[in-house]
Amino acid sequence: MDVSGNKLKEVHQIASLPYLLKLNAARNQVESVMFLAHEYESLRFLARLQLSHNKITAVPEIPQANLLHLDLSNNLIETAREFKGHRNLREFNLENNKLASIVGLANMPNLEVLNLTNNQITNLDTLNCVGSLKKLLLKNNPITDCNSFSCFLSNVTYLDLSNT
Repeated sequence: MDVSGNKLKEVHQIASLPYLLKLNAARNQVESVMFLAHEYESLRFLARLQLSHNKITAVPEIPQANLLHLDLSNNLIETAREFKGHRNLREFNLENNKLASIVGLANMPNLEVLNLTNNQITNLDTLNCVGSLKKLLLKNNPITDCNSFSCFLSNVTYLDLSNT
């Protein structure tokens, strides 16, 4: 389903569609993804969620077990503390947000691509349980400590640390 490029502030009504596989609600005015937590039974087949270019400020826990691709880029996200990971997520895009900390971005054993470009991240101390990570984008972050990188870089084939 594609509802991108509108002026939607909420998309919780869409969450009641029982067999929705893909939702593109980019370029709207959505402020929260809490509808995922409240309507998870109805969205149990959701595999791809595109919510870029909205007004989302936080990443909550996301219980949709079949979700593989999540794009929350170009929002106002300051925290992912409540996220707590996702077992099946393969790609997670948080580019162009306001994240200063990556607390909550852990426990994603199948994650292959993590885009954290253009945030305010200074270290990656809490990034763990991302053993499948192949591509890590950290461009344009004020990273000051690289000591923890060896913990999760064993499978990484592409690492962008430019302008950090």
